[in-house]
Amino acid sequence: MEVLYDILYKIVIALVVGLLSFCFKPVREKFKKTKLYSFIMRKLGKERYKVIITGSVFHKSNQRNEICTFEVELPYKDISEDSMPISRSNDLIIKEVNKKYGRKFNTSEYWLNHIGCRNVTYYKKDDV
Repeated sequence: MEVLYDILYKIVIALVVGLLSFCFKPVREKFKKTKLYSFIMRKLGKERYKVIITGSVFHKSNQRNEICTFEVELPYKDISEDSMPISRSNDLIIKEVNKKYGRKFNTSEYWLNHIGCRNVTYYKKDDV
């Protein structure tokens, strides 16, 4: 019976120390980078995705002078060729550039170059 109390005592101490360690910001930040945190947030439905795209817009008649350099965010997990056709992703990018910068580019007269793509996973902060 004493062995059971000893084990229970050690478990309670470990839980208290673990909970107190979450009061310190470096411990919380380190925990947010773990796979366990990602798994918990995914199961709770808090995981979200976005793609950050950078590049330049050129006019098809004058391919040497860039008209606009942009950086936009799209609310998709992936926009590579495997997940959607290039024409659709170009339309989405042009639409978002027009919305963000107040321009009127279209895919028939303008083309995109120097496209850089970065996938980001983040978690909703309002409920966390």
